[in-house]
Amino acid sequence: MIMLTGCGNPAEEVLKEIETGDAAKAQQIYEKKVSGDSSAEKMVEDGLAPVLETILEQYNTGDVTKDYVNQQFDIYRSMIGETATFVDAEKCLLELETSKKNFEKGIEFQTAGDTISAYNSFSGVIETDVNYETAKGYMEAIQKQNNEQAQVLMAQAEELFEQQKYQDAFNTAQKAYKLSGDNVKYEDFSRKIIECLATQCEIQNPEAIQTEDMRGRQAWCLRCDGINGVNLNELSDKQIIKTFKEFREIYHRTFDPYGSLSSSFGNTTIGDFYCAGKWYDIHIDDSFGKNDYVEVYSESEQQERVKANVTAAENPVPHSPSGWTTGGPSTKNSDEDSVSDSGSQEYQNALTKGLKYANQLFMSKQAVYDQLTSSYGEGFSEDAAQYAIDHMTDVDWNANALEKAKQYYYKMDMSKKAIYDQLTSSYGEQFTSSQAQYAIDHLE
Repeated sequence: MIMLTGCGNPAEEVLKEIETGDAAKAQQIYEKKVSGDSSAEKMVEDGLAPVLETILEQYNTGDVTKDYVNQQFDIYRSMIGETATFVDAEKCLLELETSKKNFEKGIEFQTAGDTISAYNSFSGVIETDVNYETAKGYMEAIQKQNNEQAQVLMAQAEELFEQQKYQDAFNTAQKAYKLSGDNVKYEDFSRKIIECLATQCEIQNPEAIQTEDMRGRQAWCLRCDGINGVNLNELSDKQIIKTFKEFREIYHRTFDPYGSLSSSFGNTTIGDFYCAGKWYDIHIDDSFGKNDYVEVYSESEQQERVKANVTAAENPVPHSPSGWTTGGPSTKNSDEDSVSDSGSQEYQNALTKGLKYANQLFMSKQAVYDQLTSSYGEGFSEDAAQYAIDHMTDVDWNANALEKAKQYYYKMDMSKKAIYDQLTSSYGEQFTSSQAQYAIDHLE
């Protein structure tokens, strides 16, 4: 309810029309009598705050449509502009809109029998959404059912592991992980398989170490005592390369048979083998098979190399549509060309939406991309979404991970380990391991 204190005040005239529901007339009065008068403008802004809250509540309860809300917001935006009051209201609207889409997706997935996708969608329903308690109930029922199924699957995976059917064992464990979200069991089981595969290649006392690749995704390397009883520093590059290729081949068949062999194992930021205080980075020429070689680094050298790799990953070389970075055939190497090729309205819209998801909902880079391209989300093309991601250069993804972590820590009473798993999970927030660790390290 708007409280009016007297007559003759232009700001009060505007608010009176708003209260009666005639936003168009309120806009006309504002433009004629209020615009330019700072005190009157402030009075209208203050009076609009409860109006915007009412509209949001009506949208939340389903009494008005999203189109109606957009229409009203457009009118009020033209009056008061992007003030703090209006920005806060837009943020709440975006959160509610995303939440309700998540709830709708959850119902659709649940009806189709896809409980994993249903659970993940329901988890995106916020507390202020009228559907929150319903979504919470669905999640609890799904989690109970999924945990029971995951236990059965993990028992099957262990049996397959004992039979040395490693690919079937991994696939079964992966299904269990998707149901339960138990990242610890999944990683431990994967580690156990990797070490058995390495032993088959006569790699002595292998210890699978989890690390990251250049894009911040989970990857593995091996610590070992040598190959077939011999320390790596006593072996030729040819012998090391031979064993590495054998191991990479069975790793690929077990974990990613339909993916690329060259990207299956051996793309970490730290190296492939660690033996007797030295890192061995094996480079395989999968294109021509002529330029295979091994690089060896001490501990200190490797630390410097990791820093350089991380810096390079965080500051990628600019990419132009032609594939050239500093000019080339049929290119002018100009900003005008790149804008004309990729700066269409569609691309700019994707960028605007992406920034809202990143800056207001604290999403990860991958989550923003998925939201932009999803048919249940914004429905942008992959090119437009990638353009948006590439141009979100001012977003602090570490800070976003921290904000998400705070929500889980203070509002949902989760442990730091559970939060880390949720932040990094491909079925959760999809932050990189380093971003998630930053968040955990900075929780108060």
